[in-house]
Amino acid sequence: MRNHAMHLSPPFRTMRRVGALVALLSVGLSLTACNGVGDPIGNDRFGAITISATGSGSGPFIAIPTAVFFTGLSSSVPTSKVASDQCGTFNYRAETYSPGDLSAGPALEVRVGSAVRSMTEPAGIRRLYALSSPNYFEYSPGDSLRLSIPGASGGFPASAIAVRLAEPIRLGPLPVLNVNDNVPISWETNGDANSGVIISFRWASGTSTVAGPDQQVLCIVRDNGAYTVAGTLLGNFYASEPSQRSLNVLRWRTNSTSIDARTTLYIVSSLDTTTTLRF
Repeated sequence: MRNHAMHLSPPFRTMRRVGALVALLSVGLSLTACNGVGDPIGNDRFGAITISATGSGSGPFIAIPTAVFFTGLSSSVPTSKVASDQCGTFNYRAETYSPGDLSAGPALEVRVGSAVRSMTEPAGIRRLYALSSPNYFEYSPGDSLRLSIPGASGGFPASAIAVRLAEPIRLGPLPVLNVNDNVPISWETNGDANSGVIISFRWASGTSTVAGPDQQVLCIVRDNGAYTVAGTLLGNFYASEPSQRSLNVLRWRTNSTSIDARTTLYIVSSLDTTTTLRF
């Protein structure tokens, strides 16, 4: 058995990023799948495309897309249309992408405005599609991306999906904090119920064997411009080494479509910013 995860920056990731956004915050989506040989008849097919971007202001933003296609058990996919705000404590880990077990054809077509690029399987890495050099594209606020999949016999079927690309998070002033304070966070909302926001307080636990943060308080919230994270959730954050603490705020957008009775195509676009808090 193989475990496939979309480590959406962000979604809970759908409480793992997306603690790893998806248990895509990033909101990460996790689906358990079997290798192609010997799969039970009726296993569902999934396509998962993540577009992780960085940048601020009016852009342009740098976005890196990754796509995998795999068989797996039935599962719901996370959505950026957040119905109610949620927070929890999770392990933190950097985003990773596992190859799938299905081919989707020799090359996927990515179209942003008039620009067209191809995503292919890099040499030596089958079943994981990425852009060739450069491995990113640029976009501006309001742009959308359309992905066209040629499909493969015995693999993932021909299909297409589009998503409006995530806009940057413009944070309001952050307060100077005392230990155990609640933390009010504000940002410029885009007024669109189809986008969500993921807030991640990250820190190093002191028992980690790797450099950098390994724990986080992760909140998936509506994109309505403000949210206050309860200080009662942040005890370990406040107690951690100050140089290892950070705040990450991410906007994400998703779209999914059913290709047929057993095939789902899912896409998530995210754009994040990382800052430090003052004490």
